[in-house]
Amino acid sequence: MLIVDTIVPVPPAISRRAWEAAFDLGGEHSDTIGSPAVWRWLQSVVARDSAHIPWHECAALFRMHRHFRPVRA
Repeated sequence: MLIVDTIVPVPPAISRRAWEAAFDLGGEHSDTIGSPAVWRWLQSVVARDSAHIPWHECAALFRMHRHFRPVRA
């Protein structure tokens, strides 16, 4: 856990959206993501409770989701 997570915890709405991004991307085959390691990481995030996603992972998930899903549905 990074120090910022202890000072300012991730709000539930943000961590839930990050979890949803991981769920959406984790449903893709690893060839689409381009990296089996990243795909396994997405699967591990989905297996966790959304309340346990730290800030740095939320940021990475949002960036990754924007990269693979540039158009919002």
